[in-house]
Amino acid sequence: MAPTRTPRNAAITTRDFLLDGVFDGLPTLPYTLAINLDYDQIISPEFDYFVRWAQSRITPMQLVIELTIDPQAEYPKRRRFLRQAAQARQYGVQIAVDNVGNRQIDLNAIEWMLPVTDIIKASMRQFRKADGEWLDLNLQFWRKLAQQHHIELVLMGVEDDQDAELAKLLKIDHMQGYLYGRPVDVAQRKEREHER
Repeated sequence: MAPTRTPRNAAITTRDFLLDGVFDGLPTLPYTLAINLDYDQIISPEFDYFVRWAQSRITPMQLVIELTIDPQAEYPKRRRFLRQAAQARQYGVQIAVDNVGNRQIDLNAIEWMLPVTDIIKASMRQFRKADGEWLDLNLQFWRKLAQQHHIELVLMGVEDDQDAELAKLLKIDHMQGYLYGRPVDVAQRKEREHER
């Protein structure tokens, strides 16, 4: 008996099926939906299909692809990444680099991505320093870099009024964190609405 072969697009079909239930539970308001992908997923040949498919499922929401960078990792196929990200931006998707750090190595890891980056996300956790601790890069540095490259800077992990006040002082307009609300589990929300 000959072995059966899985069709090349089987992974896409499975992924589509798994995400359909999630997308069905999303509100139909002009919110932003952020999806975390890794570098290999973005340089994958299926990325273009995924972006177009996801965009069609979440309208009128804005899709943001978030990528967390490991400053120690190697990122091959950089031209492909830049091409794929630029194409996604043509479809109206925003590209976000998540959780930038406070060291020079963190900047070196993402500098080549800046031409296709729409959002840089910095976490308060990375920038809270102990007495006497020196940070190579601070929030003011990231704000200036974002401004120079016309990139939105989002401060994550804003947990109290002091964090929000610091963001205002640094002229960081976009913030996320427990001060503004807890993350929502779409499946649980959908169940509660269905029970009503």
